Amino acid sequence: MKAVKYAYSPFCDDDDINDHREEKEPMIKLILEKVDHNLLDLKQIMDDAFYYGYLDIVTFLLENADHEKLDIMKAVKYAYSPFCDDDDINDHREKNEPLMKLILEKVDHDFLVLKQIMDVASRYGYLDVVTFLLENTDNEHLDLMKVVRNAYSPFRDGDDINEQMEKRESMIKLILEKADPDFLILKEIMDDACRYDYLDVVTFLLENTDNEKLDLMKAVNNAYRSISDEDDDEDDNNENRAKKEPLIKLILEKTNHDFLDLKEIMYKACCYGYLDVVTFLLENTDHEKLHVMEAVNKACNQSIDEETDDNSCNENL
Repeated sequence: MKAVKYAYSPFCDDDDINDHREEKEPMIKLILEKVDHNLLDLKQIMDDAFYYGYLDIVTFLLENADHEKLDIMKAVKYAYSPFCDDDDINDHREKNEPLMKLILEKVDHDFLVLKQIMDVASRYGYLDVVTFLLENTDNEHLDLMKVVRNAYSPFRDGDDINEQMEKRESMIKLILEKADPDFLILKEIMDDACRYDYLDVVTFLLENTDNEKLDLMKAVNNAYRSISDEDDDEDDNNENRAKKEPLIKLILEKTNHDFLDLKEIMYKACCYGYLDVVTFLLENTDHEKLHVMEAVNKACNQSIDEETDDNSCNENL
């Protein structure tokens, strides 16, 4: 074990990591192949192999050692250890995701806490691990709604928001495509997708689920509410309009209108200057359902509408 520890000794600097691994990994593997395992601390070897990304060592141990002797979940936690800095995220993922997937493929799942693995895989964007879990485990063991809520959690300071949104949206869409919908709260997913502008998620739900399960008017109101909650800065309003109008128009195009309050949608579209939404409603619905004059009068009324509490409405006129 002292010889193994020497092989796992800290690297001199980050630039030497790959050379260090290439030099030391065959040595440790040779020891594992030739030495009686009773003389080795297999847990420690497994933990360190994970920590340093020694894929061949992990593979050998999983295929040739008693899994009960490895404390696999501790090794998993090493793979999910915090990143040193934001710039290392992609390198960290590239190194550790194959390790995680390997464990899921080789290990009896009774030795794993699948909820925890799924939770952290979704948080760090380990898409291959999430896919494997969705396709090869009982979804009941994964706590999928916690995973979805992680994907909707606030961004950290310094995050590239567009990049993060793209990754998170892909994660949620993957869950919707692969998971048993009985373990998902579709209403909540739809509401938050409208609130956070995840257009692909909204599209998938509208095209692949029973609209009755979505509470579409709540989703529409969430899309509108996120605007009224913002500051009354004109640039912010224009930016929000550019994000939210396609969502509401998409709902109108894809949904059975019996599930929508067209009068309310028309009124708020007038309030916020959603010209495409107003145009769609006028061209594709029965005008009697829109109460057009009521919508116009309310939108032009400078007082605050008590029912909707839309304080910023008049700013868009």
